[in-house]
Amino acid sequence: MSFANKKPSLDQKRKELLALEYLTSLQEVKEWLENFLEVKLPGTTTQLGKVLQNGVVLAQVAKRIAPECVGKIQSGKPLSFLHTDNLNFFFKAVKKEKLMPKSVIFETVDLYELKNIAGVLLTMYYLAIELHGRGLAQAIGDVAEESLEFSEQEKKKAMELIKDIDEDKMNEIKALKQKKSPQQVWTEWYSKSLDMVSIIQGLCKSYYLIQKLETEKQEFSKKEEGIIKLQSLLRKQIEKKKLKQLKKHYQSNEKGITKLQSLFRSRRNKKELKKTKKYYKVNDDTIIKLQGIFKKKLERKKHLSKLDHYQKNESRITLLQSLLKSYKLSNDFQFKSTNLGKTSTNLVRVQSLARRLFSQRQYKKKIESAITIQKTFRGFFTKNTVNLMKKNTQKKINVKDLGKIFKVFGDQEMNYDNFKDPKYRSSRNREHSNSNINELRKKWVLEVRETQELNEQVSGIDKKIELLIKNAISIDEIDRTRSRSRRRKKNEQDENQPELSLRVIEHYQYLFYLLQTQPKYLAQTIYLIKPEDLEEFAQTMTLTLFGYAFSPREEYLLLKLFSLAIKEQVKRQKKPGEFISEDPAIAKMFVFYFRRFQYQTFLKELLEPVLKSVIKERKVLELNTLKLYRVMINEKETQTGKVSELPKNVTHEQAIEQEYVKDIYDESFEKMSKFCTMFVDQLVDLIEKIPFGLRYSCKELARELANKFEDMDKDTLVKILANIVFFRYISSAIIEPEKFGVFTEKGLIDMNGVMNLGILSKLLQSISNKKLFKQNEPFMVRFNPLIKKLNKKLAKFFIEMTDVQNLEDELEIDPNTELSTHKNPEIYISPNEIISTHKVLNKFIDNLAEEKNDPLKEILYDLNQFLIPDIDDDQEIQLVLQNKYQEEKLRDAETDQKYKLIKDTFKRLLQIIPVSHLKANVSLPWLVWEKEDYPKSVLSEIINPLKKNIPELEEKGYIDREDGYQNIQRDIVYEMKNASRIYRRNKRELDQLEKNLGIVIKSKIYLTEQMEQFEEYLTSVRKNQFGTSSQSKKKKKKKKRKKGQENYIVPPTTFKYKKLLKQKVIVTSTINKKVQRLTSFEFSSEKTGAFQVKAKFSGQSLQTLDLELEQLLAMQSSGESELQHEQITLNINFLIRHLNELMMKN
Repeated sequence: MSFANKKPSLDQKRKELLALEYLTSLQEVKEWLENFLEVKLPGTTTQLGKVLQNGVVLAQVAKRIAPECVGKIQSGKPLSFLHTDNLNFFFKAVKKEKLMPKSVIFETVDLYELKNIAGVLLTMYYLAIELHGRGLAQAIGDVAEESLEFSEQEKKKAMELIKDIDEDKMNEIKALKQKKSPQQVWTEWYSKSLDMVSIIQGLCKSYYLIQKLETEKQEFSKKEEGIIKLQSLLRKQIEKKKLKQLKKHYQSNEKGITKLQSLFRSRRNKKELKKTKKYYKVNDDTIIKLQGIFKKKLERKKHLSKLDHYQKNESRITLLQSLLKSYKLSNDFQFKSTNLGKTSTNLVRVQSLARRLFSQRQYKKKIESAITIQKTFRGFFTKNTVNLMKKNTQKKINVKDLGKIFKVFGDQEMNYDNFKDPKYRSSRNREHSNSNINELRKKWVLEVRETQELNEQVSGIDKKIELLIKNAISIDEIDRTRSRSRRRKKNEQDENQPELSLRVIEHYQYLFYLLQTQPKYLAQTIYLIKPEDLEEFAQTMTLTLFGYAFSPREEYLLLKLFSLAIKEQVKRQKKPGEFISEDPAIAKMFVFYFRRFQYQTFLKELLEPVLKSVIKERKVLELNTLKLYRVMINEKETQTGKVSELPKNVTHEQAIEQEYVKDIYDESFEKMSKFCTMFVDQLVDLIEKIPFGLRYSCKELARELANKFEDMDKDTLVKILANIVFFRYISSAIIEPEKFGVFTEKGLIDMNGVMNLGILSKLLQSISNKKLFKQNEPFMVRFNPLIKKLNKKLAKFFIEMTDVQNLEDELEIDPNTELSTHKNPEIYISPNEIISTHKVLNKFIDNLAEEKNDPLKEILYDLNQFLIPDIDDDQEIQLVLQNKYQEEKLRDAETDQKYKLIKDTFKRLLQIIPVSHLKANVSLPWLVWEKEDYPKSVLSEIINPLKKNIPELEEKGYIDREDGYQNIQRDIVYEMKNASRIYRRNKRELDQLEKNLGIVIKSKIYLTEQMEQFEEYLTSVRKNQFGTSSQSKKKKKKKKRKKGQENYIVPPTTFKYKKLLKQKVIVTSTINKKVQRLTSFEFSSEKTGAFQVKAKFSGQSLQTLDLELEQLLAMQSSGESELQHEQITLNINFLIRHLNELMMKN
């Protein structure tokens, strides 16, 4: 049975009956008032309370009962306290005429505020009954509930008002309806006694008539026949009159009679229909069975009748069938014989086409099998060649094996020339593209640095504006300070600062190469430095040393660093949950790593559709029911101008009972649930687009935690992964989408949008951590089922997210080689960052390198032999990183060129010479010095340059004839092996660089526009605060100054020690009390925001203290309250106030 067919409960039935009684009573009172006043009342039955609310109708009733009690009836709109006079008129009239007891009369508030309509109805029933008893009004009508028809809206409204209806009042009204008035009792008694009198009178009349008939019987007997005729005539006349009256009655009441007949018929039919339905429901199966039996019998009868008919006419039917068949066959034969000659050629063509299609299908099947066999053989030969190359990478390779390898991989390298991309059509172009990548990377790093500096400038000006508003600083001061800081920076760049020597730079190249390729040192360092210094150190490492992990090589090295740092972190943990509770150093590194532009691209794709839907909501999706309740009270009080009678302090359950609060809360809940579901679905769908670095770091963390804490449950792991993915990465972008590049348009988010994003972030945080809301936030408890549902989806997502390839396979990095490139890595770093990193490593060298011969110790020892100056310079320099401990010496440029020429020449030889011409156990020298069976033109063109350059390299020890030139052979193998990786890596790196460079430029444009807006804001504030009047005042004051003081913004002003002590500028001092009397301080200013304070004793200058107003404000904003200077301590707050007063006076 469906839910809709369930029977209503007893309580529901009781409420429906009570609502029907209430509506019936309203209708009866309304009809009685209309009859009593002879006026049609406005509105529907349910609106009777609002009709009576102003008391006009009741005052008219009172005027009919006791006119002397009624004054001027107040009418008109809107409702006001004057209308209570109308109710008072009614109360006076009722009390004067003593129409009912006082306890029955309703209160003014019951009707005026529509709080107790049932009490009003009870009063009206008492009034109607009493007036009817006195003969002043007709009885209140007893309306049958069945005859009343109310709309669904009226019934729904009555059901909503059930909680406000006083059931006791309704029961009393019901009792009054059943109770009869004295008039009705007297009428009933009179009617009963009247019947008795009429009976007695009838008996007397009958007796009199009998006696009269007996006396007159004789007279009638004589005239009996005439009397009978007369009686018949009279009866006919009487019947005719009755018939005419009935006809008139039926004609006048024809519609009513037909309605009555139709009602009786419909009731009778309904009763019969219900009986038949009940019968059919009870006997449903039997009826269906009977119907089936009858149908079967009918079909059987038809079948038997047909069968009997066919059996009787069997011979005729067979004869007819044979005639028809013969006729059809003869027609077909004639048609085929006439058209065979015409269609023979077409039939041959169709047959040939069919054979052709069949043969093509068979041929295609054979082609696929042939291709499969060819692939198998090619794969087998390629596999053998690859295995041969793998076996021979670390040992001597003979020329024949090398030729086989080159035939496989050399052809592949040449095939890359056929790619459509013109940047990679030849090896020369690929080398050129590498230089383009380096130039583009340099440009990108410089753009990032400029963008960060611009961001810092914007933040600095924003901070200064905040200080301006708080402390009423001059706008000109900020403007001049900003321009002065720019000039100072430019001048500092032009000044002759101490520089690092070339020898020192060379050792720093060794140091940073070691730090880059050996992540173990940095992994330990991040746990040794102070937490407050970690952010700056992380910025140096991720941006400078690893170039924000942009190229595959740099990302490989940085993720290796993260992997070691994760191991170090897990090693220090005692419980898995400490990763969340203690805010470890690696988590802070993740935060900085996730701010890369590559990660912001994913955030934009993930969050933009969700957050745009959120900010489209122009009102706050408030979920706090107590706040909504207070807002409702405030709105009502402002609208009515009265203090609300609702209680101020309520619970969540009491607040949500209000319709206003419930509607807004339900709407906010539905929308927030929709946004949360939308976010989770979007995140799960984009699992393949999540940056690899994030997924790999989560995989390493999960693996290390599982290895150490074997009893760790799945929920704990999910919470840790959610802390990284959501709290460290996504959450900040939800709260500040413009800062993280989710929105590029301006002005999309208003204050309501900011609040909605905060609520969404809070809910998503609870969903990711499966943190259910408790009863201290009852309005959020409703989200707990949604949190459980979506967390299950996220838990599966977080586990699947850690399923990624190994680092080497994903980034296509071979850790044993630099992918056959001969160019050293480069970084762009400032001297300030170099020296600060050097100091950190010196500080923790004993913890980082325990062995005596550790490479880090040796490099730092060599660096410490030099005198390294403290350089405060942020201008980047280029460091070409070098490996100090490389087995082979670095080739010079000329030797490197010759080596490359020889290697390319050998590659040409291997490309030209067939493998069958190569011997099995010979090496590369055999091609140069012994083989002579190929054409002389090739010999003179290729071999002569080899014979010329090889001896020089052999003398320098770069190649050795005895080992078969194994260095050249290995380089050729590595280049062929990694040709596809190099192509894909360079192409991906170049595309990613161009894309991210565009993102950086957009961000730079955005910050530049923001800077312009700040400048416009400063200009407008300047116009508002410093007009022409202030400038004229300054000119007048300059004219009044003494000679020699024209250049002073604040001329020298002297204050005694006692006065400054009294003004609380001076807090404490070590100056002798006797000396204090003769001590004074002279304040002056020649530059905006810069003050000189001279301490004088008996007019003689002793010391000078320079004060910068900007520094004082910065100290004040950071919470410092005192400034110490040798023998005196100053209060910063009162000192700023004193300086501002000096500025205002001058």
